[in-house]
Amino acid sequence: GLSANKEKMNVIGDNIANTNTPGFKSASLSFANIVNSAVNSGGFSPNQIGNGVQITGVNYNWAQGSQEATGNGTDLSISGDGFLIVTDDEGNAFYTRAGNFSFDKDGNLVNPSGYFAQGYDLIANPILPDPPPDPVDIVIDLDRYKSINVDNDGIFNGIDSTIPAGAPGYGEMVPLFQVSLAEFSNNNELTKLGGNLWAETVESGASVHGIPGSGNLGKVTAGSLEISNVDLATEFVNMIVAQRAFQANSRVITTSD
Repeated sequence: GLSANKEKMNVIGDNIANTNTPGFKSASLSFANIVNSAVNSGGFSPNQIGNGVQITGVNYNWAQGSQEATGNGTDLSISGDGFLIVTDDEGNAFYTRAGNFSFDKDGNLVNPSGYFAQGYDLIANPILPDPPPDPVDIVIDLDRYKSINVDNDGIFNGIDSTIPAGAPGYGEMVPLFQVSLAEFSNNNELTKLGGNLWAETVESGASVHGIPGSGNLGKVTAGSLEISNVDLATEFVNMIVAQRAFQANSRVITTSD
C-alpha cells in the first residue's frame, strides 16, 4: 500500500507540474488487489485473504484540452483525434499533441527540440491521392516564398517572389505543404517520452496518417495551441485521498511492529 500510494502521488505531482504544458494529457494509475493466502474457515470452503495492492497500469486522459491563441501563425492545435508527426535527424518518427512549431534558418518547420514536422508536399503533389503518400519534412524556401500563412486545413501557403509583376500568379498565395496527422488503434499503449512526445509500440498498433479532417482525424487550427487537460481541482482531491491512504498504511505497519 505504501509503494502504490507513493507512485500515485508521483503521478499526481507530474500532472500538477504539467498544468501549463502544451498538449499534455493527465494520467492516473489502475490498482488491483493481491490475493494469495488461504484461511480454513472451519470445514467450509477456504477463504482467500488479501495480501495488499498492486499497480496494474497507467491510464491517460485523452480528452480534448482547451485551445489558446498564441499569435504565432505556425503554432498548430488539433480539435479531435490524432497526433502531429515529427522526426529526428535519423528519420525516427514520434507523435505529439503539442504543435508549437517555428521555422529554423534552413526553412525547416521544427518543434522546440529541433524535430522536423511532417507533411505532404503540395508543390510536387498539388492534388493528393487517397491514401496520401508518406509524409516528408516540411521545408520551405523562405527566400523565395514570402508572407507564409497556415489555413485551418493545415495548409502552408506563400507568395512566390520570383514571379515578376504583371505575370500570371504574381502576388497570389501558393499551397506549399499540408501538415500530416496520425492515429492509432490504442492510444493508451503508446510509449510516453520526454519533450511532449509519444512513440509507437506493437500494442498501440501501427500509425495511420492522413490529412486533417479525413476519416477519424481531427481538424487543425493555426495560431493556437492545445493546452494541458489537467484539472487542478480533481488533482488536489486525488492528492488528499492518496496522502490519507499513505498515512493509514504507515500506521498499519507501525501497529504491526
